Amino acid sequence: MGHPVPRRIDTERLTLRCYEPADLDSMSAVITAERDRLAVFMPWARSEPISPRERAEVVATFIREFDERENFTFGMFDRQSGEYVGSTGMHTRLGPDAFEIGYWIRADREGTGLIREAVAAQTWVALETLGAAWVEIRCDPANARSRRVPDSLGFTLADTRVDACGADQHREFVEIWQLSRDALSASAVASMPRPMVGAPREGAPWTA
Repeated sequence: MGHPVPRRIDTERLTLRCYEPADLDSMSAVITAERDRLAVFMPWARSEPISPRERAEVVATFIREFDERENFTFGMFDRQSGEYVGSTGMHTRLGPDAFEIGYWIRADREGTGLIREAVAAQTWVALETLGAAWVEIRCDPANARSRRVPDSLGFTLADTRVDACGADQHREFVEIWQLSRDALSASAVASMPRPMVGAPREGAPWTA
């Protein structure tokens, strides 16, 4: 069986957790509103909006994959308000020793550092807690905001080539950014506050 990725990871401002059926309405509302912006770099969004039944099937798949340790997709929620702000995940398509991290966030939260915070937390969990050999991020070179995230965290640009990318594994020209376990301590990730893993105690404050 695969890595025991936690169902919930908390950062200073975010809760990353496995999706639940109760998330369907907020997920649909945000994705539908953001559809045109997301579709520029994410081909899956070009099929939006999908029906409530189809959305329920997507979330059921996320939950099943988590339960069976096949793949790990998180909803991103504002830690104070509980508001749904986007999605991220620790994906297993690179094999048993590595994770690929993907992400998107709603437009009104761009530029706030939340994606950087979410990626740093998942990178720490993958490399330090779970002992993965490396973490990888793939992005379109034209997506300046997306590529700025691994660059700012100390990932190395390992390659630029036509390869599979994203949830649907479409082939496109991508940059491949990597951070190994050996390089973790020298990266910006190591200087950031540690995430909390698992459900926190009721009323417990987040602390670095």
